[in-house]
Amino acid sequence: MRTSSIPLLCAVFVLVALAGATLVPAQESPSLAGTWRLVEQYYGKGQHNFIGKGEPYRLSLRLEGGRVVGTATMGGQSSPWPVFFDSDGPRPLQDLTVTPDSDGLGVRATFRVTPGPGDDTWLFVTETLRVEPDGKLAARMTVAFDRMGERKGSFTWRRVFVREDGP
Repeated sequence: MRTSSIPLLCAVFVLVALAGATLVPAQESPSLAGTWRLVEQYYGKGQHNFIGKGEPYRLSLRLEGGRVVGTATMGGQSSPWPVFFDSDGPRPLQDLTVTPDSDGLGVRATFRVTPGPGDDTWLFVTETLRVEPDGKLAARMTVAFDRMGERKGSFTWRRVFVREDGP
């Protein structure tokens, strides 16, 4: 009586499939951690990209014990993130709160920016960062103006960052 070679062939195919599965590199899990470069910045709902020609804004983030910490660099100056840069560099912040999303893919920071010398306008900032399914970092920064206790308006930057390196 002759034995069938079908079970042997099936076993060979299963082994080849398993070997191939182990040779395919695993995709990295999305993460906020890493260095990001700003590539798009839009004012409100506008379509004009306000990215300048100089050195790009970079954001380096780390996850440390459930916290998000990092450094922002712009125009050759660095400061701990969150930060608000103006033409003179990073501004002093007050009432800083950083709240990471429970899934580790997003974070929200709120803070007040101290007025500069001779200015009585406080800036109230809310910044959100979120890793999108396409691997980019979507950011939104809303800045509200307060002069002598009265709100004077606000604006929102919509930003897109691309990853420069991994976690």
